[in-house]
Amino acid sequence: MYKHENDVKHEKIPNKTNYDLYYKIKQILQSGGCVQYETLGENLEELEALSLESAFIDFYGIDNLCNYLKSWSGSMHRSEKTKRKQSLALKGSKSYMFGKPKTEDQKLKNSLAHRGINNSRYNKTTYTFFNFKTNTKENCTQFELRNKYNLDSSGLYYMIKGKRKSIKGWTLGISLDDIEKLRRIKISNSSRGRPKSDKHRKTCG
Repeated sequence: MYKHENDVKHEKIPNKTNYDLYYKIKQILQSGGCVQYETLGENLEELEALSLESAFIDFYGIDNLCNYLKSWSGSMHRSEKTKRKQSLALKGSKSYMFGKPKTEDQKLKNSLAHRGINNSRYNKTTYTFFNFKTNTKENCTQFELRNKYNLDSSGLYYMIKGKRKSIKGWTLGISLDDIEKLRRIKISNSSRGRPKSDKHRKTCG
């Protein structure tokens, strides 16, 4: 019950991110006041205590409190105002990790946690890739192709965006047969409606 006030006295942020509660308690102490404590229940099971806490949060209204969550049951009850508060509380120098150097184990763990499909930029779209040099066709994501054939990530990205035609023989969604079909269609369309020459009539009938 006294932990939040003790945290503030030792210049610690309650719950690591609740700056609203930190500044509220600090304002009370600096003005010469003291935090008033009231016991709402004793000898309760954890579920009973959490349910009672939730009921009192609803009774007083979360906008009148320093709580970030409307209920003990989790983030599904967060309002947009609460989300903004939590976001601001974790940014820059306000972050509880600010100024704390990471160990090599932490760096490796963070790196592994954001690789492959866990990467926020991971594109799950499946493309058809074709390699002219090896006559190989692959149906996969760009990350799977990149890892399998050791391709440059930026070059592959620009190829998919249409800013370059190929990378190490790989093209997007087209094979040699497809190119020949497109060439024939293009020739057919360009010659449609044109009068045939005498030589052409004799050759083609």
